Amino acid sequence: MYRSPEIVDPYLKYLVNHKADVWMTGCVLYTLNYFIHPFIDSNAIGIAAGTYRFPKYPDETQYRVTEKIKDLIRHMLTPNPCFRPSAK
Repeated sequence: MYRSPEIVDPYLKYLVNHKADVWMTGCVLYTLNYFIHPFIDSNAIGIAAGTYRFPKYPDETQYRVTEKIKDLIRHMLTPNPCFRPSAK
Protein backbone atom coordinates (compact mmCIF):
# COMPACT_ATOMS: atom_id res chain seq x y z
CA MET A 1 0.00 0.00 0.00
CA TYR A 2 2.96 2.34 0.44
CA ARG A 3 4.50 1.67 -2.96
CA SER A 4 4.58 4.64 -5.28
CA PRO A 5 3.17 4.58 -8.83
CA GLU A 6 6.64 4.34 -10.36
CA ILE A 7 7.25 1.13 -8.39
CA VAL A 8 3.77 -0.36 -8.85
CA ASP A 9 3.68 0.14 -12.63
CA PRO A 10 7.11 0.07 -14.31
CA TYR A 11 5.43 0.60 -17.70
CA LEU A 12 4.85 4.22 -16.73
CA LYS A 13 8.60 4.70 -17.29
CA TYR A 14 8.91 7.08 -14.33
CA LEU A 15 12.33 7.43 -12.75
CA VAL A 16 12.55 5.63 -9.41
CA ASN A 17 14.45 7.82 -6.97
CA HIS A 18 14.08 9.52 -3.57
CA LYS A 19 10.67 10.87 -4.55
CA ALA A 20 9.24 7.40 -3.94
CA ASP A 21 10.02 8.07 -0.27
CA VAL A 22 8.09 11.34 -0.48
CA TRP A 23 5.09 9.32 -1.74
CA MET A 24 5.39 6.92 1.19
CA THR A 25 5.67 9.80 3.63
CA GLY A 26 2.51 11.30 2.10
CA CYS A 27 0.72 8.00 2.77
CA VAL A 28 1.89 8.09 6.39
CA LEU A 29 0.83 11.72 6.80
CA TYR A 30 -2.61 10.92 5.37
CA THR A 31 -2.93 7.96 7.76
CA LEU A 32 -1.90 10.05 10.76
CA ASN A 33 -4.56 12.64 9.95
CA TYR A 34 -7.46 10.38 8.94
CA PHE A 35 -6.72 7.07 10.70
CA ILE A 36 -7.06 5.13 7.44
CA HIS A 37 -4.69 4.52 4.54
CA PRO A 38 -5.42 6.49 1.35
CA PHE A 39 -5.12 3.38 -0.84
CA ILE A 40 -6.49 0.70 1.49
CA ASP A 41 -9.10 -0.44 -1.04
CA SER A 42 -7.05 0.26 -4.16
CA ASN A 43 -5.22 -2.19 -6.30
CA ALA A 44 -2.08 -1.41 -8.29
CA ILE A 45 -4.12 0.49 -10.91
CA GLY A 46 -5.61 2.76 -8.25
CA ILE A 47 -2.17 3.49 -6.83
CA ALA A 48 -0.66 4.10 -10.28
CA ALA A 49 -3.45 6.58 -11.04
CA GLY A 50 -3.15 8.16 -7.59
CA THR A 51 -6.88 7.97 -6.91
CA TYR A 52 -7.79 8.69 -3.31
CA ARG A 53 -10.27 10.91 -1.49
CA PHE A 54 -10.21 12.88 1.70
CA PRO A 55 -12.87 11.39 3.97
CA LYS A 56 -15.91 13.41 4.93
CA TYR A 57 -16.94 13.15 8.53
CA PRO A 58 -20.38 14.06 9.83
CA ASP A 59 -18.79 16.14 12.54
CA GLU A 60 -15.97 18.16 10.95
CA THR A 61 -14.87 19.40 14.36
CA GLN A 62 -13.94 15.85 15.35
CA TYR A 63 -11.22 15.54 12.67
CA ARG A 64 -10.12 19.01 11.73
CA VAL A 65 -7.38 18.92 9.10
CA THR A 66 -6.20 22.25 7.74
CA GLU A 67 -6.13 23.03 4.05
CA LYS A 68 -2.35 23.43 4.24
CA ILE A 69 -1.98 19.82 5.40
CA LYS A 70 -4.37 18.67 2.68
CA ASP A 71 -2.33 20.59 0.08
CA LEU A 72 0.87 19.01 1.37
CA ILE A 73 -0.69 15.54 1.14
CA ARG A 74 -1.96 16.30 -2.39
CA HIS A 75 1.53 17.35 -3.48
CA MET A 76 3.18 14.35 -1.87
CA LEU A 77 0.70 11.95 -3.47
CA THR A 78 1.11 13.30 -7.00
CA PRO A 79 1.35 10.24 -9.29
CA ASN A 80 4.05 11.71 -11.54
CA PRO A 81 7.28 11.96 -9.50
CA CYS A 82 8.46 14.87 -11.67
CA PHE A 83 5.75 17.02 -10.07
CA ARG A 84 6.16 15.64 -6.56
CA PRO A 85 8.11 17.78 -4.07
CA SER A 86 11.58 16.74 -3.02
CA ALA A 87 12.58 16.09 0.57
CA LYS A 88 14.19 19.54 0.75
